[in-house]
Amino acid sequence: MELEIRKKLIELKSVDDEDYANYLFDLAKNRTSVALKFIDFYEEALLQNSDWYLKKVAFYALLFKFKKSRARYIEEAQKSISNKDEEFDVRIWALNGLTTVFNSETVPLGLLKELIVLMDDESENILIRNNCLDGILTFSGISDNDIFLKSFQEDLVNNDELSFINKKKIFSADLNLMRNKIDYSDPRTGKKA
Repeated sequence: MELEIRKKLIELKSVDDEDYANYLFDLAKNRTSVALKFIDFYEEALLQNSDWYLKKVAFYALLFKFKKSRARYIEEAQKSISNKDEEFDVRIWALNGLTTVFNSETVPLGLLKELIVLMDDESENILIRNNCLDGILTFSGISDNDIFLKSFQEDLVNNDELSFINKKKIFSADLNLMRNKIDYSDPRTGKKA
């Protein structure tokens, strides 16, 4: 079975990027344990391909489904998130993937700072800002369920901007704690953590 899948991947890769990406996506989504055996195809899609759809699928698989935190995946995800010229879906999957890979104990402070900067950037897409906020709250130890229960308001469902402002206000104390975490300086050395 593995040999057949590998042959199919090689064939699709040489013929059609969209079919290839769809096959990779379906494999990761529906047969994750099998897809892990073909991680080299996902790595290549992320690191050596400029097709946005393949990149999106690679972030979905490597970060979100496989939960791999290899430095080169993280670096690519951070570059994609920060690049406003990057395709929106790629940025969202990179962002969501990173918030899946890390938790409050393992999140790099540089990533946390980057998410705070993007969240505060008023010229940034509101959905990116909102996903950054969700990631920051997740990294502060608040579950997705708690975020939803505390911030959901029926009248704000269709207004992303107001929903974002409301959520930011509700969780302002948690946001301030995270801001302090990245601004913390070690009292012995004076160096930022």
